[in-house]
Amino acid sequence: MYLYRCNSQIHYESNIECQLLSLLDAHPDVVKVERSESITVFSPTGQISQYTADFRVTLSDGRILTIEVKPAELLNSEILDCASEWQRRSDVLRELGMPLHLVLDTYLNPQQTRIAEAVMPYHGSPADPTIQRAIIKLLKQRVSVPMHILRDLVRAEPGINSAVFSLMDDTLRGMIARQELILDLAAGQQPYQGTVLLPSHHHHQPPPIGRLLTGILAEPPDPVSTPALTEKVTSLLAEAQRFLNTPAGQQYRQLWEMYNNPNVPLTGPLLENICKVIGVSRRNAFRYRKALIAAGAPGITFQDLLPHLPAALRTHAPTRNVHPDVARIIEEQAMAHYFRPVGYSGRAATVATLYRRIQQVCAKEGLTAPAHTTVKRHLDRIRQANPIRAARAREGDDVAHQLAGRMGHLETSEYGQLWAIDCTPADVFVHADRHADNHRFRPRIVTVIDVATGQVLRSTSFPHGVGASEILSVLQSLFIGRTTEFHEAGARSIPQAQGLPGAIRMDSGSEFANQQVTRVLGDLGIQIVRRNRGTRHHGGDEERTIGSLVRTHHTLPGTTMSNIASRARYDAKKNATIDFAALARFHTLVTEHHNLLPRPLELASRHDRAAALIAQGRCALRTPTPSQLEYIQTRLFVEHRRRVARDGVSLHGLKYRADALAELAVTREQVIVSHDPGDIRTVDIIHPATGVIIRATARLPQSFIDAFPDPSAPVPLAVWDAYRKQAIHFREAIHQSLPGLQQLQSDVFTQASRKQRKPRRELRVQDTGKEKSAKNAITLEPAAIELELERDA
Repeated sequence: MYLYRCNSQIHYESNIECQLLSLLDAHPDVVKVERSESITVFSPTGQISQYTADFRVTLSDGRILTIEVKPAELLNSEILDCASEWQRRSDVLRELGMPLHLVLDTYLNPQQTRIAEAVMPYHGSPADPTIQRAIIKLLKQRVSVPMHILRDLVRAEPGINSAVFSLMDDTLRGMIARQELILDLAAGQQPYQGTVLLPSHHHHQPPPIGRLLTGILAEPPDPVSTPALTEKVTSLLAEAQRFLNTPAGQQYRQLWEMYNNPNVPLTGPLLENICKVIGVSRRNAFRYRKALIAAGAPGITFQDLLPHLPAALRTHAPTRNVHPDVARIIEEQAMAHYFRPVGYSGRAATVATLYRRIQQVCAKEGLTAPAHTTVKRHLDRIRQANPIRAARAREGDDVAHQLAGRMGHLETSEYGQLWAIDCTPADVFVHADRHADNHRFRPRIVTVIDVATGQVLRSTSFPHGVGASEILSVLQSLFIGRTTEFHEAGARSIPQAQGLPGAIRMDSGSEFANQQVTRVLGDLGIQIVRRNRGTRHHGGDEERTIGSLVRTHHTLPGTTMSNIASRARYDAKKNATIDFAALARFHTLVTEHHNLLPRPLELASRHDRAAALIAQGRCALRTPTPSQLEYIQTRLFVEHRRRVARDGVSLHGLKYRADALAELAVTREQVIVSHDPGDIRTVDIIHPATGVIIRATARLPQSFIDAFPDPSAPVPLAVWDAYRKQAIHFREAIHQSLPGLQQLQSDVFTQASRKQRKPRRELRVQDTGKEKSAKNAITLEPAAIELELERDA
């Protein structure tokens, strides 16, 4: 979670921790919030244990508090029942100067939490001085004004034009976030429905951050009523009353009148008389006596005995039914130990661990333990009743948000509160250039919609695969309000979105789940909602919107078919006749047409609905601060890690050089390189020590420079990649036309071996006599030998 005032990111493990972090971010006395570190605690017997609290909070007066977050229902079992252990932990932290404070969920004000979540993202947003003066003037005159009325009054003030009023939401919510104004919210109201006041007209005291744990141990608060206990008593009484209305219940009422003292043994004539008069079996008579002992007889009434009779007389439960007490135990243990976040003390990691706990509790209460499959069936029933709440309790708030995003249950009431982004291939084949018979391909389309209104904010086409660079380029156009593609296509109804949203929902594809996109959104304080479990119908609004937009491609030549029967003999690639630029313009106009239509069962178009929410002040888009705007313009690109060599930094097959890199080349430092895909002539290199951005220039080949008529024009990465491929193909063609290395080697070494060949040796014929001398030897030339062979023939 990103804390806007403290300018830090904090990991949380439960919904209570998430709410507490929102309140700490809005607390004026809090300077810093971080996760707590572990401490060593010694028991009286000398045993060593480690304890890790939840958070460590630094206040403006220098004090440091250690925060432990617990649900109120576990105060007795987790804190008060282990008071000595918690006292030792508190003593150690007090000696370290970090006293331990306990925060229960009952301490958190839901209205203040809702306000903090709505306004704290605007803490650093730029404010317009004219709007500030108008707001303060109106509040001094009227003391308190509802937020929607305050917007209308400010709009009517002199000197407030449309350009100035566009900063109304950022200014108003920013003033509330900085405690310059107070937002009073009644129970059940949304933040945009609250009343705005000046701090001088409202005595606002910051709430304390929990309670000191030693004070809670000394004076425990009133116990929290447990609904499960009330439900248990009600269930038992209802079952006993139903049993009394049965014929068997009337029999045992008569038996009570005959026999109500278990100290009298059931033997001999008494037992025979009971079985004969009442009509019960001997076994049920002894079971009835066992129920009397369990109820505390003698000295009880029949109403005291009645709750014990159904369980005592039941011989066996049906296969698919569970005893009410066992069902209660399963539910209590599941909520207390299974549906708990990671890191919770006593959390059952698996169903088997929970099942062993249930067995132990059933044995203590004298009940038959259920089967393992019965426990799993009850857990599934709890999940199916409310999957999002079960996921939040078991796996944390992040997983619950992901599940809610996938199921479409996220409640969005403001424009820009949640965006959804997805990528899909187009359902048509196109040419890169209609004047050339070149490769046919299916473009990729990146679509961004606003979940609250269903408005399509961008639906950009790319002629190649989509990665982090393309996703960041689409988001950059939304953050700064660049609408070039709409103007080039001739669209007149342009989406109003411009600024930073509260959250963006995306799937776990490689184009979204990467370090680049995660880094950018995290640095800008935008929450990521993952759809981490892919199903056939996951994605909600974005999947249906993409289907509506892409379905229009089926009217174009070269469209794809969903199955073989529909395709028949139709060849999509062969019939592709439109080029990529035409498809991009057509798809942009289709996007405009979609926004001018209303959503199902609504009376206003998506475009008008977005305009209405903005006019009502229900807009969660934040205007980027100057530092954020600079970040978007310079750092919202794909970053690479490279080492600085003596000849510069290598990227995209080019060498980038700058004078400031000389000192980094000595030690071959690793640096972060960011480049704009629209112009690769220069890159930005971040100095690893100072963080200063170094602008490095590439040395382009002369043949590439000569091919461009305008040397000062930007060089897109796609153009450079095409040139590199062309150069590689040209080099391969030249390489194939020249003799190969093996051929050159064969030619050179064959000629050399012929020149260095030795003359042939002479053939010597010797006498076969015993005496061998030089005068008996006869030397014959090769020509003479051939002549003699011809004569013999």
